[in-house]
Amino acid sequence: PVQITILVADNGPEVREFYRRVLEERGYKVYLADAPESARQTIATRHLDLILIDLRLTDDDPRDRSGEALA
Repeated sequence: PVQITILVADNGPEVREFYRRVLEERGYKVYLADAPESARQTIATRHLDLILIDLRLTDDDPRDRSGEALA
């Protein structure tokens, strides 16, 4: 069987860990990124089937939309 790979890009460590745990328990291969730069590196070097992106990837300010640049 082919393993589905997922990138979780979120600046919140608790959020990343939650998604990692839940998704890995269900058999997915999970990569984590905490900033746009690390997300871009993973996107460039790994095969990914799905990317979950926090729109406010660098800040909790409601006006921050740094995650949109990865979409």
